[in-house]
Amino acid sequence: MGKCLSDNFLAIGGGNGEVSALALASASVGSKPRYGSVDVLKGLAILLVVWSHTDCIGSELWKCGTFGNIAFFFLSGFFFKVNAPFGEFMSRRVWRLLLPFFLFYVLSIPFRYVTDLWDYRSFTVFDWSRIWDIFKVEAEHDYLSLNVPLWFLFTIFWIQLFGFFVMRLPKWCVLVVGLAALFFGPDILDWPTAVMFNNACYWFGFFAVGYVVGRPLLKVLSDYRWRLITLVFGLVVCVGLVCFLESNGANGYFRILVGMAYLAADVALLAVGSFIEDLRVSRWLLFYGESSLFILGAHLFVLNPLARISYKVTRIYDPWLGLACVVLTALILVPVIGYAKRRWPMLTSDWRP
Repeated sequence: MGKCLSDNFLAIGGGNGEVSALALASASVGSKPRYGSVDVLKGLAILLVVWSHTDCIGSELWKCGTFGNIAFFFLSGFFFKVNAPFGEFMSRRVWRLLLPFFLFYVLSIPFRYVTDLWDYRSFTVFDWSRIWDIFKVEAEHDYLSLNVPLWFLFTIFWIQLFGFFVMRLPKWCVLVVGLAALFFGPDILDWPTAVMFNNACYWFGFFAVGYVVGRPLLKVLSDYRWRLITLVFGLVVCVGLVCFLESNGANGYFRILVGMAYLAADVALLAVGSFIEDLRVSRWLLFYGESSLFILGAHLFVLNPLARISYKVTRIYDPWLGLACVVLTALILVPVIGYAKRRWPMLTSDWRP
């Protein structure tokens, strides 16, 4: 636990001193120690999110994306701190969240224009008003048609701004606020707001739970026996909640249990990550977890063309075909991430002014 990922990747090339492209791409200047179990879960979550953005999944597999989103907001709360003046706090969030959001958003304009040209064979079909999606006043505002996944960056910016004030309360108060956000989530999402404010109010619940339980949970997972107990506990709670919801539905007072089931699954997978974080088999998940911000913003630039080519060749939509596109996308992004870290670190959140 708590190793620097760069230490893990230096050994990827084997004992002959070679360093793979994966190792080079993972290195970043001034990198801080990271928890391997967290990055394993982040790596799995980002790949599931990418899979959910293919055209090949049904309503059931769409839950993979929901799981990924919940995992990211939950994990984002683990290391959140309010230990700087407001000006410095905001400056860090602008550089690490809003700047990547803006750059990816601008890059998405020509990409979406070309995509529409590919789909409709017309230079006039592109709707320029979609550039202003971020300012639309609407309910459940989590869709940016230029680059759908970028909603996460803007939402987490708002959430951390909320956290600057809320996390000054005692942790039990933070937990109450978070659980209230989860319980009233469907009602909150029905409020029409601009700039994804309603979205942030709902997802703040998962962030707050992560803030309260994250560090104690990682401490528990440092002990082998407690890892096993945590794994079993998470699985039992998740399966129990799913069975209960299948029998009773997720309406009324029970709707908060949906989020709790996802969180229990996250806890179980964190325990799994703590078992495998030092194994070679986990190095890809560690890498993708560390690079999740860049993958979030850039994966559609690779995935969309691959998905269109696969459909043109096969004329079918199939989850396994979508998964193949995800694997190819992930592999293609390895050297791209390495280049971005060296040349465009502001797209990877590694850059500091």
